[in-house]
Amino acid sequence: MKRNLLNIAIEPWIHQMGLDIGGWVMGEIKQSGLIEAVDKALPKTSNNKTLSNGETLALLLVKHASSTPSPLSALPAYAATIPMAAWLENPKLDPTMFNRFVVSELFDDLMEFGPSRFFSLCASALLRAYDLSSVDSCNFDSSSFHWHGALLVFDPLTDPKVLKRIEEGDQMLAEDQSELVVTFGYSRDNRPQDRQINVMMATVWIPGTAMPVPICAYPFSGNGNDIAQFPEFIANAAPRIKEACPNMTFLVCDSAGATYKAVKACLEAGLHQITRLTDSTTSARLAFKKAAEGQVQWQEIVAKGDEGQEDQVIVKVAEVGTHVFKGHKKKGETDIAGKMLLVNTEAMRGKKTETINHRAEKEQRKA
Repeated sequence: MKRNLLNIAIEPWIHQMGLDIGGWVMGEIKQSGLIEAVDKALPKTSNNKTLSNGETLALLLVKHASSTPSPLSALPAYAATIPMAAWLENPKLDPTMFNRFVVSELFDDLMEFGPSRFFSLCASALLRAYDLSSVDSCNFDSSSFHWHGALLVFDPLTDPKVLKRIEEGDQMLAEDQSELVVTFGYSRDNRPQDRQINVMMATVWIPGTAMPVPICAYPFSGNGNDIAQFPEFIANAAPRIKEACPNMTFLVCDSAGATYKAVKACLEAGLHQITRLTDSTTSARLAFKKAAEGQVQWQEIVAKGDEGQEDQVIVKVAEVGTHVFKGHKKKGETDIAGKMLLVNTEAMRGKKTETINHRAEKEQRKA
């Protein structure tokens, strides 16, 4: 979210008014209990007690949502433009306290705590305000980012603070133990000259809201393959997802999850997986052939409009047998069979046709 501008047309002038959403964002953060949750998990260890880690994070979130990006050295100047003391209900606060030093301390404590673990902590705090008893499915996807500027590769297992925590018996989670190396890996952003970092994320749709909410995330190296990382992500994320949503049953994902290891990881975590087979799969080709020859029986799925208009067919589905994920026999792995459905979505026909025509035109121009 960015600062929006409201144009009020009063002939013959146009007045421009800035809409600052910072107060609304801070109100949502305070109501969620995020500040208290962060302060409990990341108590301040330095002598700089002016702002707690939870308060620092809240101010960073408000700044990100309501102002343009700026260097950390500009944080006090930004704080001077907001009612920081009133928002945090502490009259002793002044703008100079929100600076790069308290932010650096927050990031140090966050890294020691574990990035994935911290993300789940924040997500759980924000989701407490909602009734998640009816949420039974989550969506999984992965993406990549490119990294700007100089980079210092950091291995958490060589950090003295982290090693001390482990010696004292604090069990770090698996995804927080692995070294996250940012590399010149495969670039989904079409920026092969920049270092890459990948992230996997699971989101849930909450009743009464109009957008998905992230529930857990897992960063991994730019050279990493999401297909290979998927089983590990499920094994670590499933307990957190089920803790927040006790009735979680289904995990929906793209073709990255259509592997034996991924399906097995979901079953072991008590989740049913809904995924997509690639078009090159033999099972998929046979299903397409049956459909083209009229050998499948379609079942229409209808939906009623928001304003009560008549039901409309939005998709057609047909059962076309099973797809078997082959296990490694020498390792004692048994095959896993899953129900296979063929989906026909008329709403996608125009978009797919446009994509195919665009590719054909490019090939024609090359020729």
